[in-house]
Amino acid sequence: MRLNGIVFKLRMFFNNINELINRISLKVKNVESKIVKFQLSDKNKKMLEKLNIKPTIGINNLLRKLFKVIHGLRQENGALENERSDILSFAKENGANNRIIKLIEEFSKEFEDARNGLNECRAYLEKKGKENKLLKSEIRKLRKCSKSAL
Repeated sequence: MRLNGIVFKLRMFFNNINELINRISLKVKNVESKIVKFQLSDKNKKMLEKLNIKPTIGINNLLRKLFKVIHGLRQENGALENERSDILSFAKENGANNRIIKLIEEFSKEFEDARNGLNECRAYLEKKGKENKLLKSEIRKLRKCSKSAL
């Protein structure tokens, strides 16, 4: 009788271990699929190199450097907008022809589009930063789970 009880408990133990292994393997597959989503394409790597950012630095450093680039571009955009408004007011006060005023207004629209593009890029980077934090927490949980299983 005792031997049957021990065998039963061992089978239950192995069943629980197999269930745990199955759950861990599902989590690993889930994390692996998320890691694949974060891999950079060759096109994106080339773009980062043009911005003097090494594509191998990790997602946090990548986001930090991209935020710096965006901040710099926004400052440049602000300076250009100030110059544009000065030129536009000067042109209107001094009776510049309509062609010059239209050209300045076109530049104004381009600056506005650039600002909107930068804002969209910033929102995208913030979203990716949040996804990165979630992925890291899942990896941490998975490591804890695998350590406790051993």
